[in-house]
Amino acid sequence: MSLSIIDKDTPNPTTLTTLTLFLRDLKDKDRLPYNLSGAKLYAHIKDSLAEADAAADVSINTTSNASQFVITYASTGNVDVIFTPTNTTLTAGTLYYIDVKAVWTDGTVRELVRDTIVFDVPPTLATS
Repeated sequence: MSLSIIDKDTPNPTTLTTLTLFLRDLKDKDRLPYNLSGAKLYAHIKDSLAEADAAADVSINTTSNASQFVITYASTGNVDVIFTPTNTTLTAGTLYYIDVKAVWTDGTVRELVRDTIVFDVPPTLATS
């Protein structure tokens, strides 16, 4: 599963705006849907995939930022991850890495998504 931004006119999100990742049909190595019920989810925006999660430019999780995760159909691996404008105060034109992980109560950790993203500069408002 990879990240897709479904907006052909502006394929890159802009900084200082809400970025929503619509993650659908997340499946394990056996092609079975992940059951996200009870899993703690983490989402990061980093300078590199090798960067430690604690050093990420943006880090949200279902414990501290529950409203930024919308699990639409837990048993079929569907979740929306919402980075708010305060989360996206990143440098436009810079390549960033996104990863989303799940940790279940038994300690199992799975990387659900990893991809790259570039933010554009938000349009400026004309002043007179």
